[in-house]
Amino acid sequence: MGGIGNDVLSGGEGDDSINGGAGTDTLRETADTNFTLTNNQLESAATGTDTFENIERVALTGGDSANTINASAYSGRVTLSAKAGNDTLIGGIGNDVLSGGEGDDSINGGAGTDTLRETADTNFTLTNNQLESAATGTDTFENIERVALTGGDSANTINASAYSGRVTLSAKAGNDTLIGGIGNDVLSGGEGDDSINGGAGTDTLRETADTNFTLTNNQLESAATGTDTFENIERVALTGGDSANTIDASAYSGSAFLYGKAGNDTLIGGSGNDNLYGGEGDDSINGGAGTDTLRETGDVDFNLTNTTLTGNGTDSFSNIERVALTGGDSANTIDASAYSGSAFLYGKAGNDTLIGGSGNDNLYGGEGDDTIYGGEGTDTLRETADTNFTFINSNQLQSEATGNDSFKDIERVALTGGDSNNTIDASEFSGSAFLYGKAGNDTLTGGSGNDFIKAGEDDDLISGGAGNDRLYGEGGNDIFVLSSDMGKDTIYDFEDGVDKLDLSDNLTFDMLTITASGSNTNILQGNQTLATLINVDSALIDVNDFNTLNG
Repeated sequence: MGGIGNDVLSGGEGDDSINGGAGTDTLRETADTNFTLTNNQLESAATGTDTFENIERVALTGGDSANTINASAYSGRVTLSAKAGNDTLIGGIGNDVLSGGEGDDSINGGAGTDTLRETADTNFTLTNNQLESAATGTDTFENIERVALTGGDSANTINASAYSGRVTLSAKAGNDTLIGGIGNDVLSGGEGDDSINGGAGTDTLRETADTNFTLTNNQLESAATGTDTFENIERVALTGGDSANTIDASAYSGSAFLYGKAGNDTLIGGSGNDNLYGGEGDDSINGGAGTDTLRETGDVDFNLTNTTLTGNGTDSFSNIERVALTGGDSANTIDASAYSGSAFLYGKAGNDTLIGGSGNDNLYGGEGDDTIYGGEGTDTLRETADTNFTFINSNQLQSEATGNDSFKDIERVALTGGDSNNTIDASEFSGSAFLYGKAGNDTLTGGSGNDFIKAGEDDDLISGGAGNDRLYGEGGNDIFVLSSDMGKDTIYDFEDGVDKLDLSDNLTFDMLTITASGSNTNILQGNQTLATLINVDSALIDVNDFNTLNG
């Protein structure tokens, strides 16, 4: 029996009873045998029949024979690894990882977002249903959404040009050739002077080493990873080490992601829209041209001005248009009051204090009872959780998941629920509310400002409140509330015969006038337009489209 942590359990031979306990637990078995896995049982001739509970992941490894490892009836995450032999691997419902190893293997990922992963000092050729190499044989596959291929220390060619999914290609030592496919790929040359072609899609060149990097539009140079030439690369992500590294992308025009880690680093962005992470140490950061973002994360207090950031050391910066700061689980203070750009402040757990500056800021309190000051500018309080949200008043937001947040100088709120039946009530908020319901039968209520509401899937009840609101029911049988005390609502996806309009505050259908306005329908009470239905034929709207609520 496992404990509270993230445990690994192996039954071995015999008919075992396995309980993972709390945490994210893994059942792991290795044998030269066939395995059959369901949600509560693992069966094989070599290891017996094991029953299990509280297991979140299963890792099964075969041997040198032709093994069949069948997890099609398992809904968790499974890692299936074959060795030599012409093996058959069948994934389940979750997001699985499958490795054929040597031999000509048949691989079916099943449902979920599944990854085929192979590592060998060899050349690989990948198509949409086949992976071929001298070392690992010819594997045929289906229901695979991602492929991750890693070479060895020789000069390997890894060619995925005929593959349309997402591929991650990683070379090691040697002067390698990496060729991406049609999807959004990630390519890493490793050591050696490599030739890298991203192919179609939005592709990323990624390298990590405790070294200095110099990047141009077709070349990446460092003492540790050699000189790589590349084409069809839209993004480059470079990560240094614990020394004082210089990462210079000033001659690069794509999007650069530069990570400093420990050490007093120098990060220089290029002409694209870059993201720069100084990490620990006293760093010097220059965003270059473009709209650049300085990002830092730490369970510390941050203090931000227009030229310096203290928290993970003291960083000096220039040519930075946005700063994104994320605290930890303690009670952090993130103070951007002296910053005039756009600040994105994330509190996480703990009773945090977030202070915006003079720009248009976005503030995320996260869990805990947070105190939030927007400062000058048009500032937005954002929260996302599968919970109910209620404004106690215009300066206080309450939910079970994110706590009780008090705020000041907030002009907008953006609240996103989850897949449960959520109630998001912004009726006491005087600014503009952006409410997102997602799945579930949600009840969404705007406030006195001009609100934007997207209800998501399922059957939702939507009330814009006062103000001129924009409303989307999206999927399901939705109900839109109309009242003479509200402003003019615009309903963008009303479906006649599916959705309903509810009349509140003693409104009745006889009080209404329905008129056409081009391809739209206006619903009026006297001279007051209560709602406009976009792309709805006015001839279709009659008494059957209305309910009377509280009337």
